[in-house]
Amino acid sequence: KKRYEAYLGNQNESLLLEHNLKRLHTGEATTPVVADAKQGSAEVFFNVSGTLLQENSIEIALIYGRLALHLRPRFPLARVLVGRMLESVGRAEEAIVVYDGVDKASPLWWSARLRRAGGLEVLGREEEAIAQLRQMAGERKSRSDALANLGDILRAAKRFKESVVAYDSAIKRIGPMGRRHWTLLYSRGIALERSNQWARAEADFIAALEL
Repeated sequence: KKRYEAYLGNQNESLLLEHNLKRLHTGEATTPVVADAKQGSAEVFFNVSGTLLQENSIEIALIYGRLALHLRPRFPLARVLVGRMLESVGRAEEAIVVYDGVDKASPLWWSARLRRAGGLEVLGREEEAIAQLRQMAGERKSRSDALANLGDILRAAKRFKESVVAYDSAIKRIGPMGRRHWTLLYSRGIALERSNQWARAEADFIAALEL
C-alpha cells in the first residue's frame, strides 16, 4: 500500500496501481499472476516481447507478443503491447481489433480505448475518434487523459478553438501542474496561438518552459 501510494503521490498515473490500491482498500482477495503452465508460458513470451521492443527489434517482438496472445487470448497487458507495436508499423486497423479484445473488466480497458481512438485518427476516422473520447471524458470526470487526447486530435484537424476547450477542461481536472504536464501546456499554447489568443499562448509556453 505504501509503495502504491508513494508512486501515485508523485503525480504519476497508473490504471493498474489504482486498481490494486482499490482492491487493498476493499479487502478483495488477490489471485496468482499465472494459474497454470500455459499462462506462465504466455507471461514469458510477453516479457521477451517487451524486452525485444526496448531493443528496437520490433518484428521479432511482435512474433513473441502474438505467441503470448495465442497461449492466453485474455491477456490485457499483452494485447496493449501488441496493439502498440502494430500501430508503430502502420497497421492501425489490426491494432484496433487487438484493443477491442481487451476484457472490459480489466483496468487496461481504458488505456486500450485511448489507443483505439488514436488508431481511428490514423485511419482518417476522426469523427469516430472524437465521439469516443468525448464519451470517455464523460464516463470518468476525474481523469484528464481522454480530454488531452481529444485536444490533440482536434488540433491536428486544425479545429483550434475546439482544441483549446478540450485542453482547458483537461487542465482543470488536473489541478496543480507537475513537471510531466509541460507537454499539455505546450500543446494548448499551440492551439491558442493558432486561434489568435497570443496572450494566453505565451503564458502557456512560459509555464511549459518553467516545468
